[in-house]
Amino acid sequence: MTKNSYINSYLHPVGKGFFAEITLDRPKALNALSTEMFIELQKLLLSYKKREDIYFLFFHSSSTRSFGSGGDVKMVGQELFKNKESKAVKDFFKIEYKTDYLLQTYNKPIIAWGDGLLMGGGLGIFNGVSHRVVTPNTLLAMPEVAIGFFPDVGAGYFLNKKFKELGLFLGVTGARFKADDALYLDLADYKIEGVKKDEIFSKLLSENWEIGEDEVKEKLSGLLSNYSLNLLGDKEKASELFKCEDEIKGKLVSGDWKEVCEGLNSWKTPKSDWIKESLSYFRKGSPLSWALSFRYLKEASKKNVKNVLLDDLNFAFQFCRGEDFREGVRALLLDKDQNPNWAFKAIDKIEEADLNPYFENIINRELMDDYFNSEDVFDQNHHHQAFQSKGFHQV
Repeated sequence: MTKNSYINSYLHPVGKGFFAEITLDRPKALNALSTEMFIELQKLLLSYKKREDIYFLFFHSSSTRSFGSGGDVKMVGQELFKNKESKAVKDFFKIEYKTDYLLQTYNKPIIAWGDGLLMGGGLGIFNGVSHRVVTPNTLLAMPEVAIGFFPDVGAGYFLNKKFKELGLFLGVTGARFKADDALYLDLADYKIEGVKKDEIFSKLLSENWEIGEDEVKEKLSGLLSNYSLNLLGDKEKASELFKCEDEIKGKLVSGDWKEVCEGLNSWKTPKSDWIKESLSYFRKGSPLSWALSFRYLKEASKKNVKNVLLDDLNFAFQFCRGEDFREGVRALLLDKDQNPNWAFKAIDKIEEADLNPYFENIINRELMDDYFNSEDVFDQNHHHQAFQSKGFHQV
């Protein structure tokens, strides 16, 4: 067993090999994912990837309250107040998005047990794995517009996989949604009662896994399906989003960021209470983030996951240079006065010229591409030398 910061890992013997258990264990912070946690995850994932005697991974939280509430945005905000070009912040995003890419392209099956909060950076990790389990207790969101940021961690890829208008709505509003909605949107695979986790874990320990890679993946799918609460052929009826789909699509039909954002902001009488609640999250957010997020998600819909994550990196660096991200973190997470002073008070004050600079490339994309593909783990003790030798100090 290894224990490092807030990540625990254990190899469970099964036959002649093992399956690996990885536990997120930062309950007081609802598993907000720090730089150190991402580094430890990378180390474990890269180590297990090379071992033929590890059949699959089981990834979960020590708490039923949260699988992952997001990245450690509080740290990011504190650093940005010291320096908009903070190296610690740039390193955080590089490491986070590389971890997301590693999971999206991983060579072994991974079960992620997404109980409790599954938001932002937590949802980015969850959506990279092969077997995604939610429970009746799961609450999901990409809530970044509330802090003047944008839906990152590959959301431009996974929110666009199915029903693009619904993904756009979730990304631009920061709406909260539940397990049945996640199943409908292909953001989860199985809905299972949280109390069944120990029983499933025991079952995994008792089975024979010396059956070949494809067979392991198929067997895991069958085992989880046996416990699933998914309503066969009736999945749509359980989803709140399904019930609201036509109403939401009607508000997004124009495809123009200003028209859509103005329409959402002035939408007074939706039929659904869920839409009313979603709009209340939206209206608390940054108008600049609404506009940027809408345009960004639209443009991401035609891109593969690596290019979306590279775009995320560039976009994140651009947001760090702006004012709204720092102000949002200050108001919601640091001072907690809940009263952010956004750069633009209304969407009609924003012009295309205000958005365009955010889409200019300021990263060395080729070097970041190499970094995403590399099997090198970011070493905090030698990170200045390692990153500069590869040119990663270039923004």
